[in-house]
Amino acid sequence: MQQSKASLRDGPVFIIDDEPAVLDALRLMLGTFGYACRTYLSAEEFLAAVPPGTLGCVIADVRLPGMSGLDLQKELARRCHALPVIFITAHGDIRMAVAAVKAGAVDFFEKPIDDALLVDSLRQALLREDVERSARGRAHELRSGCSG
Repeated sequence: MQQSKASLRDGPVFIIDDEPAVLDALRLMLGTFGYACRTYLSAEEFLAAVPPGTLGCVIADVRLPGMSGLDLQKELARRCHALPVIFITAHGDIRMAVAAVKAGAVDFFEKPIDDALLVDSLRQALLREDVERSARGRAHELRSGCSG
């Protein structure tokens, strides 16, 4: 029996985009695959609502009002959030995508997004997060100054 990775997880998918229609479309589409989603209109709103140590995955627009998606990625690392990040954008370029991936992003998609590719990337991100979290263990988190 095939089971979606989302049903095995404790954390949701956090979607951050300043366009309500994009938030709704992604929430509905991912919901059909069994993913619980929480939506936010800004990076600041997300950071205020989600404490470090939270499980899940972030799907964020690169260009957001206020803090950009790339700045959010840096802030997540600074705050010791171990959430994997997938970027989406309507206005991306190769330099932006390379910078995001070098900083640890799982993937980078241009809008309109291919649903199947996004779901596959999300599954891989969640699997990788589970493996890395298990392998890392508490001792590594203490050594790195990040505790969860």
